[in-house]
Amino acid sequence: MEPKLSDGDLILVDQAQVEIADGITYVIRLGNDLLVKYVQRISPDAVSLLSENNRYPPREISLATIGEDTAIIGRVVASMHEW
Repeated sequence: MEPKLSDGDLILVDQAQVEIADGITYVIRLGNDLLVKYVQRISPDAVSLLSENNRYPPREISLATIGEDTAIIGRVVASMHEW
């Protein structure tokens, strides 16, 4: 998510907020990876994961995979950069 977030930045995640809303940043687990991405609903059963960094193309995921290898961990509500 650079330049918005840098490696080593701290984020506060509200794990109670797992309902997907367009344009909101979430922590998402895909397999063994944790991602911080904007979420955009592209259909009733699919979303696109968007990065601030344009080197990473959007990834589409089916909401049917939630609970298998995919999980919405929570909404990013704050971030802090350590100097």
